[in-house]
Amino acid sequence: MRALFVIEAGYAFGMGHLLRCRPLILHFSKKQAKIDIWVRGSPNILEGRSWPSLMKTFHSSEDVPPDNVIDEITRHLEREHYDWTILDGYGLTNQNPYSRLTASGSRLLTLDDTGEHPLHTDILLNQNTEDPALYRDQTNPECRLLLGPRYALIDRQFLAKRRSSTPTDKLKRILISFGGVDRKNRTTRILDLLDKIKEPLSLDVVLGTYYPFDDQNLSCKTSHPIQFHRNVACLAPLMSKADLMISAGGSTIWQACCMGVPLLALQTVDNQEKVIGTLIEHRAALCLDVSNTDHHEAGVAETLFLDRFKRLMNPHLRNELSTNAKKLVDGKGVNRVAAMLENQ
Repeated sequence: MRALFVIEAGYAFGMGHLLRCRPLILHFSKKQAKIDIWVRGSPNILEGRSWPSLMKTFHSSEDVPPDNVIDEITRHLEREHYDWTILDGYGLTNQNPYSRLTASGSRLLTLDDTGEHPLHTDILLNQNTEDPALYRDQTNPECRLLLGPRYALIDRQFLAKRRSSTPTDKLKRILISFGGVDRKNRTTRILDLLDKIKEPLSLDVVLGTYYPFDDQNLSCKTSHPIQFHRNVACLAPLMSKADLMISAGGSTIWQACCMGVPLLALQTVDNQEKVIGTLIEHRAALCLDVSNTDHHEAGVAETLFLDRFKRLMNPHLRNELSTNAKKLVDGKGVNRVAAMLENQ
């Protein structure tokens, strides 16, 4: 099989699209498939992580209009045959590129999070919601829907560290991660709030590749011991040590669920609404909507945050959330999606 992954990634787009596609790329590579990647976004975006040695990479600047990028890729598809084009990026999917990307015989798999725009595609993957009504009248009749966290694209390292034991009685070690950019600097806000917790805590703070703020004074924001981790290739080792993870509501959420890490999940942008809704429906995390940043403090209200955090100090609640999260995400989504592409 031959597949071209087309992904938006970098400072303007974040890292979520790239990192959720990576497990599928590595899976196909291990099965001797021919995999190439085309990235619209920041240069050198692939550095710092392992990729298939024979993978060809193509790049378009984030300044290039998405419609022009689709035209470039269409010309590439005329020169190179691929069985599948896998498309992940809002700017590109909103162009309705189906007729152009499939004109040379490639079929199209589109990843989506919101269901807000019409999408003509052969297969549509939304790992954040199980609700097919979201795509009623939004897709072509023959489109195959892959919906919900059972299709979450999880790297095998997270499955390998999946917890079999119940969470610890004491809440001690906290992992904090707000993705590749954290434009509203919610990292600083959370450190400020955790300083109001008098019980001893140990904090692991992940700063993404494009964290845009000065991090020199972050350790002054809290009296708790703190370790900073930059450009982490895989969060699995840190998750395996955490009693609780505080995370933005992106794809990292499904990794934590797979491992059974108790979660305080924060909706930081509107397109994370489906993720948060699924977590609440399955009681797989405590959640907080902090996407409204019209006021100060990065949208994170002190009373609401501390209420959620103090509830999570209860080991019985953490155990319940961990159990439900592992039921929700079994870590085999890559196999399910790959089988769908290989058998069509």
